[in-house]
Amino acid sequence: MTDDWEDDLLNKLEEMLRNMGMPINREQLKGFMNQFKDQFDALGINPEKIAKGEVNFNFDISDLSKMFNAGTSMEDLLKNLGMDIRVDAAPVEIDPSALENNDDETMKLPAEDVYLDGWNMSVTLDFALKGDIESDHLEIELIKNGSQIEIMRTTQPKPLALVELPHPCDDVVEWTLNNGILDITLKLTPQGKALETDDDDTLPAPGEVSIDLGDDDDDEDDGGIPIFLKDVKTMSKVIGIDLGTTNSCVATIENGEPVVIPNAEGARTTPSVVAFAKDGGERLIGVTAKRQAVTNADRTMISVKRHMGTKWTTDVDDTSYTPQEVSAFILQKLKADAEAYLGHEVKQAVITCPAYFTDAQRKATKDAGRIAGLDVLRIINEPTAAALAYGVDKTQDQTILVYDLGGGTFDVSVLEIYEVDGQPQIEVKATAGNNKLGGDDFDEKIIDWMVKEFKKDTGIDLSKDNQALSRLKEAAEKAKIELSGTQQTQVNLPFISMADGQPVHMDLSLSRAKFEDLIAKLIEKTMVPTRQAMKDAGLKKGDVDKVILVGGSTRVPAVQEAVEKEAGKPPYKGINPDEAVAMGAALQAGIIAGDEGVSDILLLDVTPLTLGIETLGGVMTTMIERNTTIPARRSEIYSTASDNQPAVEIHVLQGEREFAKDNVTLGQFQLVGIPPAPRGVPQIEVTFDIDANGIVNVSAKDMGTGKEQSIKIESATSLTEDEIQEKIAEAEKFAEDDQRRKAKVELRNMADQVVYQTRRTLEESADKLDDSDVDPVKAHLDELEKMVQDDDGKPVDIDAMDDAAIQAKVKEIEEAMHAVSTKLYEAAAAEMAQQEGGEDGDISVDDGVVDADFEVVEDED
Repeated sequence: MTDDWEDDLLNKLEEMLRNMGMPINREQLKGFMNQFKDQFDALGINPEKIAKGEVNFNFDISDLSKMFNAGTSMEDLLKNLGMDIRVDAAPVEIDPSALENNDDETMKLPAEDVYLDGWNMSVTLDFALKGDIESDHLEIELIKNGSQIEIMRTTQPKPLALVELPHPCDDVVEWTLNNGILDITLKLTPQGKALETDDDDTLPAPGEVSIDLGDDDDDEDDGGIPIFLKDVKTMSKVIGIDLGTTNSCVATIENGEPVVIPNAEGARTTPSVVAFAKDGGERLIGVTAKRQAVTNADRTMISVKRHMGTKWTTDVDDTSYTPQEVSAFILQKLKADAEAYLGHEVKQAVITCPAYFTDAQRKATKDAGRIAGLDVLRIINEPTAAALAYGVDKTQDQTILVYDLGGGTFDVSVLEIYEVDGQPQIEVKATAGNNKLGGDDFDEKIIDWMVKEFKKDTGIDLSKDNQALSRLKEAAEKAKIELSGTQQTQVNLPFISMADGQPVHMDLSLSRAKFEDLIAKLIEKTMVPTRQAMKDAGLKKGDVDKVILVGGSTRVPAVQEAVEKEAGKPPYKGINPDEAVAMGAALQAGIIAGDEGVSDILLLDVTPLTLGIETLGGVMTTMIERNTTIPARRSEIYSTASDNQPAVEIHVLQGEREFAKDNVTLGQFQLVGIPPAPRGVPQIEVTFDIDANGIVNVSAKDMGTGKEQSIKIESATSLTEDEIQEKIAEAEKFAEDDQRRKAKVELRNMADQVVYQTRRTLEESADKLDDSDVDPVKAHLDELEKMVQDDDGKPVDIDAMDDAAIQAKVKEIEEAMHAVSTKLYEAAAAEMAQQEGGEDGDISVDDGVVDADFEVVEDED
């Protein structure tokens, strides 16, 4: 043995293969060994042990040929072991122009004769796409438990093609689109001959399998070739989880129908409460945590959902916990209850969140799932999930309003249920809400009332007593529930405090009328987004077909009355408000997993706020309006604002106001290297692209040079619900003023353009004009320029502009230029008459090009 164990291992392999009569290529052999090295690394086995004889490495070529359907050549052997099995048939043609007539029939590819036994291998498929489709407009996704791939355009909700695969696959490794040929490489699911195990029938865990490819007659355990089993396909169900502020719920699919899974205590919902016991620090979750909250308030965490996506933490026993970690404890409890019910391990879930959760809050929810040991397949909006639970078996087209008042959040969505080519679809038409308003706020109103009444009766202020507040919180929630069914309730809390060494008791009577008076303003706060959602959806009172109430607080009669009054329809009673969201999540999980019996419903969501860019004068120019169905794509042509401008700055905005300064900046980037040219000549194409996940991509392209720059914005909805509603309200409040100011900006821009273009015309035609022609026009231009620019050449304040004077001056210039233009035309006609053929005139700039307010960036030396 030499010190170079790699060479020793290569020599060992080379000798072994030569003895089998196989042609040897040293470079191929190195590649072959590297294929195994990744497997060794994953198992923590050092290949040096094989080189030194500590692990035997023996196999028979007949076994290899049988296992991998390989020939006796090294080339074929490496092809099958080399992670890439290519379908050599002609590319399958996909014609996007036939999309309208496509009934979503599934293409079937012929099965390749590939035998797999735990190897991490892949297959590459070829498709020929007709028409002009760019790679950044395509999405490839595995569906139906890896048995099909969906090829989609980001600008169309309907797939280009559904392809049934020759083998089940675990993942899309990569895909490329070159010259109309789409190559998709997929990771194949391990299958084939069952691996031998111990006495039980379970497959070994990933990373623990070793297959002996030696002589079948050799009973000696020589270690075999370690093979890393990347994944073991199981029949594990995907669950749906409603991770609520106050209570959480988990559901699954049985016989095509959603079923709520009871927890270990027998209840159908689990309190979203986590606590650490005083003695020993035992972690308590759910009802056990809630029961001891009064006596252990400092070590009990409630309503953590309100803190998702923030830097909030809580400390217990010198350990700091984030909202994600606390939520993960709740998810672990739900996961364990589901596993006990189903009888097997649960690995995947669909989790819901409020429709107006920000990107940070959605990511925090997904992180909580990962911490809990769940692969979160999808985060879906709670109102959409509720609509799915309601509409899964509905065939009649209808418009529904989902009013979701949870423990800590409020959402309202208007959705349409309809069929397209036989496929049910649920499309969100509009959404609104408030992430800081829920049933907990109702409880707080009762608590405030109890504190005030108790202080009035006894002089004792309970607002600073944490233990007393915990008892008040529990009593308030109980009173709220009782008042949904009775006209009056008693709040009786003995030993709530002490006075002069003597216990003091609370005994109050709360009527439903008083309770409704306490929460009247909160209910009205939910009506504002409700009206906004109906207005955005183009609906008026009475237009909705069904009103669905979600969330325990919707049982409050005053809430039901307010919703009925606003929507013009009584609430639908056929759905459980505590369980609807979890059931919808389970249905979405079943759709993703391809569960038999579950209708394949297409969900179409929307972007909640308008997206645009800043253009000349600080105006926000809209690219994609709010409540636009996603995926969506928009492109517009803009130009430079000054001569020889070498770069443009793209300022991406979000909001409903007319001016950039009143909206939210999502990002900024520059497109540089624009060739010198007069302003208005370069054509810059700006494109906004929102995919089905709500991720925004913005790009700018110089149509002349082909240079392009782009930015990806992950958190396109990173505003709180209050901020969103505030901005919508501001937009309506200041709409008239904004329009007036916008008109003044457009007038100033027009005047500036008249000055620029007229002077340019006079300069280019100086040799054809007399001073008597030019001087009057120049005088008018000087006067107009002073009206729209200050002494430093900067735009004047639009409020100081005299609109009528500017319009009159522009008219005078147009009249003066009419005589100049006539003279130039006559001179040009005379010149052409003297020539046999004239040359084409200057290329004019497209009048439809909008000047953009781009910052001039000086070239560096």
